[in-house]
Amino acid sequence: MGVYRQLKMSSLLVSPAHLGGGWRYPGAAADGLLGLEFHSRTAKKAEEGLFDMLFLSDKYAMSNVQEEDALGRGVNAWPEPITLLSSMIGITRRIGLAATVSTTYQEPYHLARMLASMDHLSGGRAAWNIVTSRGDAYAHNFTYGNRIPLDKRHEYIRRSSSRW
Repeated sequence: MGVYRQLKMSSLLVSPAHLGGGWRYPGAAADGLLGLEFHSRTAKKAEEGLFDMLFLSDKYAMSNVQEEDALGRGVNAWPEPITLLSSMIGITRRIGLAATVSTTYQEPYHLARMLASMDHLSGGRAAWNIVTSRGDAYAHNFTYGNRIPLDKRHEYIRRSSSRW
């Protein structure tokens, strides 16, 4: 008897980290990126196409704000992943819902509560892409002077996860 492997497929919901200049393409519906209808359509298509998971990455700062024309070249407003993916619970039935959330800028209890709520309400379909974030631009949005050094960010994860 042979070994059978199953390919797992994920659909990335639109986020500024992956758009580049595509939002300028005629018919790209860039004005819908913050609307539920756009993401609902994507979620339904992914589920109909037998995808296993919807994934939404996140950023905690605008892109390249030091460059003079940066705001005109990209999308710098996007939905918060847990909120958007939670709204997909009633629109989809079986597809996984994966959100990127930074451990650097979230309190462990609050983050655990949000993810547990999404997981419970979706019947166990929530997933978490764990990141520790990068760049001083993120830190400034959370009233830090500079980003927390990498070794400290990873120590925070180790301490937090050991309590779970």
